[in-house]
Amino acid sequence: MEDEITGVAGGLERSADEYRCWIGEAIKRRDPRAVAHFPLSARLDQVVEEICALLGERAESVRAADREGAPAPSGGRVEGRTSESPSHPYPRFYKDGDCLLKVGWGEKTRATYRQRVPWASVDAVIDLLERHLKMPIPVRAMKPLHVGEQDQPGYHVDVAMEWFRTRKWAVSHGHRGYTVVPEIRAECQRAKEELRDAADSYEDSETA
Repeated sequence: MEDEITGVAGGLERSADEYRCWIGEAIKRRDPRAVAHFPLSARLDQVVEEICALLGERAESVRAADREGAPAPSGGRVEGRTSESPSHPYPRFYKDGDCLLKVGWGEKTRATYRQRVPWASVDAVIDLLERHLKMPIPVRAMKPLHVGEQDQPGYHVDVAMEWFRTRKWAVSHGHRGYTVVPEIRAECQRAKEELRDAADSYEDSETA
């Protein structure tokens, strides 16, 4: 029964996100009907929050599993090195030419994996977030990520957001999504210059 309710809550959460996105698009089109939908959206958010509160930690664990997916995410490469547990925290981030490199830890594979995301994709995520400095945007609403005329893999958004969270630039608003600090673009540029080179990631993996 609890699993069924959790599934319903997840469906409602996705519907609330889609509803909020529709309202946002309606506002951009200056659709006068958008205003009437604000209280309905708030009520839907409240229903989802109350269900999640009743489910407690069980609901959060299910949502976390849904967000994280497989231990070696799409676009990731599992390393050969394995260990009982890492002695240093993951994920770790490095600069790799024109890419942001994430080195993560797979709990099931007991090995590190790597994901590379072009800085152009990171900038595209910032573009989206800067349009929602006051209104949260859920991660799923950022996908597919458009860079130029091409759609980028979903993990580009996931890696960028994980980096932003570790740097304390992204603020979580629960199921409603994220907002970011207004100076995120300048902060990102500074952090990019300070990131260690990808070559260091191999040495770190060996000593973890």
